[in-house]
Amino acid sequence: MEKNEYRLRLRRALGNSSAELCDEVMHAFEEYYAEELGSGKHPQDILDSFGSPEDLAKELVRKRRQTSADSFNAVWTQKQNDLNRTYTYNRSTIAVCVLLVLFCVVFWILFLSGNMFGSR
Repeated sequence: MEKNEYRLRLRRALGNSSAELCDEVMHAFEEYYAEELGSGKHPQDILDSFGSPEDLAKELVRKRRQTSADSFNAVWTQKQNDLNRTYTYNRSTIAVCVLLVLFCVVFWILFLSGNMFGSR
């Protein structure tokens, strides 16, 4: 799903909410998206971190009704933290795989050189 489609579905999901809430959510969405994109994250990863637009709208409306504006912003912060953890996990996994491949190559070279010099 692309950003524009996500925005349309999110706005549609917020349809019965106040204009103020819709504007606040859309502004926060745009701001967060731009910030994450600027930090090098892939657009699809950013959208995936939010979940479905309908679920996000329900979560934000529910939070807005039961808590203050500070908690409302906490939803966005939590989404950002979730994305950062996923991004860090993916980088760590790649690093471990690279190290494992390097270890195997070095082990193979040492084994091969042992066979080449008469250690049979």
